[in-house]
Amino acid sequence: MPRPLIDLTGQVFGRWRVINLHKRQGKGRPALWNCECECGNKRIVAGTNLRSGISASCGCLRDEKARTLMLARNGKGARSPHWKGGRILDSRGYARVWNPTHSRADKRGGYVYEHLLVMEEALGRPVNISETVHHVNGHKADNRLENLELWNKSHPPGQRTEDKIAWAKDTLLIYIGVEGVLKWIENYDQDKVGSPPQKSNYISSCS
Repeated sequence: MPRPLIDLTGQVFGRWRVINLHKRQGKGRPALWNCECECGNKRIVAGTNLRSGISASCGCLRDEKARTLMLARNGKGARSPHWKGGRILDSRGYARVWNPTHSRADKRGGYVYEHLLVMEEALGRPVNISETVHHVNGHKADNRLENLELWNKSHPPGQRTEDKIAWAKDTLLIYIGVEGVLKWIENYDQDKVGSPPQKSNYISSCS
């Protein structure tokens, strides 16, 4: 008789967040789980690798450690003769900040787009790969929080109803969490099928 499955849904292992069960394999083989990394990448990971710590990220954590070691060896950052205080403007006009341990830092110099850092600090989480940060006034170096908007370019993988429902659930959990979803349901107007709650209710549920 197979041992009962330990549900890992919603648990966090390193940088992985378990979304749901992908497949329960045969006797002696570990269950496979759909997981999302902090950086936004999604992978299928064996439950034994999650619990043992063998897999802690999609690979971004390993890359960060390697990048930090490389920069230390090569005299990058403040030890470089070309150091300009840690903030530069690139050829497209974007401000970039030296942060070599960040998962989105470029591999050559260790710089990250400043607007990403500002938005991540405001959100309290990384900006994932399905999101972009928009400059309201068009000035790419104006990274005041009031000049930045978070846009999402993700969409369901198909047009089947179950695909859209799964995508909508994941999106709601990412942006307003379980408590926000419960408030959304509580404030839902049953007399207006298909219409969302009032904007004020939605904003309060996000806070």
